[in-house]
Amino acid sequence: MRKFIHLNAPIVAFALIICNILQVSGQERNKQFPTDAELLNLVKKHISSPVTKIKQANGETYLQRNFSAYLHASPAFSGPEPQGATADHGHDHKLEQLESFLNRPHPSVATMEKYFAKAAAEFGVPVEIIRAYAQVQSNWAQVSESMYGSWGVMGLVENQTVKQISKGAELIKSTTEAIKTDAFTNIRAAAALLAFYQYNQPAPQSQEG
Repeated sequence: MRKFIHLNAPIVAFALIICNILQVSGQERNKQFPTDAELLNLVKKHISSPVTKIKQANGETYLQRNFSAYLHASPAFSGPEPQGATADHGHDHKLEQLESFLNRPHPSVATMEKYFAKAAAEFGVPVEIIRAYAQVQSNWAQVSESMYGSWGVMGLVENQTVKQISKGAELIKSTTEAIKTDAFTNIRAAAALLAFYQYNQPAPQSQEG
């Protein structure tokens, strides 16, 4: 399982993201969406670029691969981005940003494990919770903004009503931009938020008389 994630984390992350992208509204609502098998066939057909391993001075390893051919083979990239309120209820899918983020170097599984462990130890949060949360949110990939305003490995949200990234930046004394773009900072912010919600918030009041 680890080998599969190590080699395919950005691919699987993209497959999850593209499923959301393809769920467009209006005239697209009644179309048959691609199956998992069809998405995997796109991977086999259009991703032939090699994986580049980048070893940093601190021992961390990043992996990079070009996803542009795969992205532009998808129906979501085949035409201009829908505009206005008729385009998926007004959501902007930010396809150019998605392409830019997916083509960036991503931490290897070993490096991600290191990040999870360090953040867990720093903020006193069980590492299993951080790992599982990251798996659900992004399949361990530092992804760009979703149409709901979530960012990164931990899917931290910043929009008009939810300010997780702003609060996370305050807690770890970082910047919102670093949380959005850097995997370790994103994980640290999420761990800090989990600890804050657990220990610093007042206990819920009982509704029983």
